[in-house]
Amino acid sequence: MSLIPEPRRRLTIWAAIIGSVALFFLGSAFVPVEGQVKGFCLLEPARRWTLTERRVGSYESRTDDNLSGRILDYRLHQFDRPAVLDLGLGGAGAPSDAVLAGQVVAQMNSSELDLELAERSTALEEARGRLAALKAGAKPAALTHAQLQARRAAAELEAMKTRYDRQEALFERGGISAEDWESTRAERDLLELDLQLANAELAILESGDSPEQIRAAEESLRALEREHAAVSEMRAALAIRSPIAGVLDMNPSTGVLASVSSVDSLVVSIMLPQQRASELSAGQAIQALIPGLGEELFGGELIRIEQEVLATERGPFIRAVGLIPNHEGQLEIGMQGRARISVGRSTLLKRFHRGLRSVFFQELGP
Repeated sequence: MSLIPEPRRRLTIWAAIIGSVALFFLGSAFVPVEGQVKGFCLLEPARRWTLTERRVGSYESRTDDNLSGRILDYRLHQFDRPAVLDLGLGGAGAPSDAVLAGQVVAQMNSSELDLELAERSTALEEARGRLAALKAGAKPAALTHAQLQARRAAAELEAMKTRYDRQEALFERGGISAEDWESTRAERDLLELDLQLANAELAILESGDSPEQIRAAEESLRALEREHAAVSEMRAALAIRSPIAGVLDMNPSTGVLASVSSVDSLVVSIMLPQQRASELSAGQAIQALIPGLGEELFGGELIRIEQEVLATERGPFIRAVGLIPNHEGQLEIGMQGRARISVGRSTLLKRFHRGLRSVFFQELGP
C-alpha cells in the first residue's frame, strides 16, 4: 500500500510527464537542424532568342536572359527587296530541331542571287583550274604524245614525197591524168600542214607557258574572287542567324515567327511565401522533384531573389530564380514540380523567433 495519497501521486505523475515533454522541446529548441524552404517550381530556358515581324520586309530579333532578367541582344533586320522569308533549317526546319549558335534559321528567298552565286562559283573553279595547269606546265604524257605526233607526221610526209616524185615523173610522160596529179599534190600539201601544226604544238609544250600568261591568269582569278565575295555578302545579308544554341520552335500564329531556347541548363522559378525571403541568399542549394521523372532529385543553385511581391489567395509570394544543369537531357521546358532550398542549419527557437518577427513586421506594414 502506497504511503502517498492517491491525488498527490497522480499529480506527481502528471508533473513528471509534463516536465519531461517540456525538457524535450526545450532541448530541441537549441539543437541545430537543416532548414528548408519549399515551393512550387516551373522550368524555363536560361536564354531564349525570338524572331518577330514588325511589318513587311522588317523583322526584329532579341535574346532574353532569364537568369538576369536582361535583354542580351537586340537586332533589326530590314530588307530592301520584296521577297519571301523561308523559316527553318535549310527550308526543312520543324519544331524541336536542334540549332547551333550562328546557324541560319530564317532566310529571304532570292532565286536571282542564288543563280548568280552559282554562276560565279563555276567561273571561279574554272579559273583556278586554268591557273593551276599553267603553273604546272606540260605533263609528261602530253609532251610524249606531241613528240609521237610530230614524228609520225614527218614520216608520212617523207613517204608522200617519194610517191609525189614518182607521180610527177609519170605525169610528165603522160602516164597519169592531170586530175590524179593534182590530187597527189594536194595530199602532199595537207601532210606538210599537218607536220607544221604538230611541230608548233610540240614547241609550245617544250617551251612551257610564259610568265605573262601566268600573271594574266592570276589577275583574272583575283577579279573573279572579288565578284564572288561581293555576291556572297549580298546573299548572306538576307539570312537571319540564331546567336544561341538550343531547340528551334516555329509557330507564326502566336506572333513569334521562330524562337530558339537553350536546354543545356534550365532556369527553375520557385514561388515562395514572402515571410521566408529573409532566409534566402544567392548560392544556396536547390533540389527539384519533377512528376513523371521518378523520385530523382535534380540539383542546382539559387541565383537571385526577385523583389516584386505577388498577391495571391494564400498571401504574398515572391519568386526565387535558380539554375539546374540538364546534362542528360531529361528536363524539358515547361515542366512543373516541387523545389526545396537549403537555407542552412538553425535551431527551432531561432526559426520561431524569425517567423514571429516577420509576421509582426508584416502586420505593421511599411
